[in-house]
Amino acid sequence: MRSAAKPSARLSAVEPQAAPFAEQLLKQGYLVIPDAIDTETHRRFYADIDAVFARTPFCQGAFYGETTKRFGRLLIRSDMSARFATHPLILAIAEKISKQALTTVPPKNARATCWCSAIAPASALVAT
Repeated sequence: MRSAAKPSARLSAVEPQAAPFAEQLLKQGYLVIPDAIDTETHRRFYADIDAVFARTPFCQGAFYGETTKRFGRLLIRSDMSARFATHPLILAIAEKISKQALTTVPPKNARATCWCSAIAPASALVAT
């Protein structure tokens, strides 16, 4: 029987890939990782959240954007969401950014901002 790799070993394996993604995330404020998750996982995730997404109203006001939908608790809405949140590359990027934040003194006027984005409904998913 095979044993699963320890989390630190999985993170070490993807650490070289994490640096440019972490830089991009810090610079742009968002990140797209092509082919990080397989198509079937995407399809199952969208199937789980489609109804919630459809019922969620659009935001109001200039800050949130009137064409944006926001909802949380994805980890309890879909078992598939854990595959995104615990993906070794995602964890390595988060670790790299966290370490950088702990060793960097932010400018006086810096603000901490956390952005969440809605995920398109399954009807918007293009088959590959």
